[in-house]
Amino acid sequence: MDPAPFASTEPEVRFLSKFAVFGLLFVRTLLFAIGLTAIGAAIYTTFDPMPLYSRPEDVPPFGDLVARQVTFVCAGLPLALPIAWTFGRRRNTIRALLVLLVVAPMCFEENPLSFLIRVFACFVGFAVILVWRTLWQLRSE
Repeated sequence: MDPAPFASTEPEVRFLSKFAVFGLLFVRTLLFAIGLTAIGAAIYTTFDPMPLYSRPEDVPPFGDLVARQVTFVCAGLPLALPIAWTFGRRRNTIRALLVLLVVAPMCFEENPLSFLIRVFACFVGFAVILVWRTLWQLRSE
């Protein structure tokens, strides 16, 4: 006989299962909030960079400033988007948007190799969501 049906009727297992679902939903909500905060802060500091710099002379040119702030958008976008968009039917659209966000600022920044930071930011955002999705799928099995 398969021991799985007997184990799932135990009250401890049911409690831990509900606790795991609550924990995963809490983590997803936290990741969503972090992603929106990163995007919002990047947009805000693009138009008002003085919270980041002590003197107006320290503010880089606008193109370079935008290129730096797009890094936070690249990291926050995979966190803020629904999982179904990131890994579902719209995945190619989202990936094309992220490639555009990585490549487009290269025209404006002083150091074109800075795109590697945006690539790493996209990778980190995708990796975090991929780990969360894997844990969520393990829960459902």
